[in-house]
Amino acid sequence: MSLYFHGAGFTGTGERDTIKATAKLHKYPDGTVEVLASNGEIGQGLRTTFPKIVANELNIPLEKVFYNHPDTARVPDSGPTVASRSLMTVGELLRHAAVKLRSDWKEGEDQVVTEHYKQPDFMIDFDMATFSGDAYPTYAWGVNAIEVELDTYTGLVKILGAYGNFDVGTPIDWNIVMGQMEGGFLQGIGYASIEQIGYDKTGRIRNRSFSDYLIPTAMDVPNMQCLLHVEKYPYGPYGAKGAGELPLVGAAGAYVEAMEQALGNVELHHAPFTAEDAIAELGKEAE
Repeated sequence: MSLYFHGAGFTGTGERDTIKATAKLHKYPDGTVEVLASNGEIGQGLRTTFPKIVANELNIPLEKVFYNHPDTARVPDSGPTVASRSLMTVGELLRHAAVKLRSDWKEGEDQVVTEHYKQPDFMIDFDMATFSGDAYPTYAWGVNAIEVELDTYTGLVKILGAYGNFDVGTPIDWNIVMGQMEGGFLQGIGYASIEQIGYDKTGRIRNRSFSDYLIPTAMDVPNMQCLLHVEKYPYGPYGAKGAGELPLVGAAGAYVEAMEQALGNVELHHAPFTAEDAIAELGKEAE
């Protein structure tokens, strides 16, 4: 079992002093609203969740709000698509912009509303010299448990169950968040168990394709169960906070600890822990 957390958003005062994010909403005369932000859709669902936030605040149908892939010639600088900050930080900017637009809505007119990031008052400035202060505005939390069955003749492992409970604040879209939790958790299990990188004396990586660098599929963990525990972050849209990295972080610790127990309560200190590693450890016991 592993219990862990992951910072949500950009580190320290980077959001306030370096990124200085801006987001816009453009209402067209026909009543459709375009989201203008620089954050890319990379599978985390921003083209769904950004419009959901805006449509909810404007009380208009979701199909009246759209978010195209960002064109840097048109969108403001909303900061990078990293650190699980897009929904938590930029989504909140868009929510505020939608509140402004709702209060000043003019039928049949073209309107643009702009919102700039303001750091929450509660944050203590992070000092890079002393590593003190608030490193992040909030944290996402997780608990993972993994059950394994070890074949002591071949070193092969069967994962009997993988269980995760994740706190990423309020899920703006339940299916997207659960897909992220399950996919990230499985990715972490792959990193912990089978994703062995080989390299030669010059440092050149020998894994040339996915035929010899294995990644897990849905068939590798048939019994995966994920739950959400919601602790709202008041400065994220409707309580949402960072989600993307969280499900990956704790899998390796839970898997390696399960292998420690399967091998007879030994101490293991690296990942991935492969079938070859298991055979080597079993050989030590035989000696």
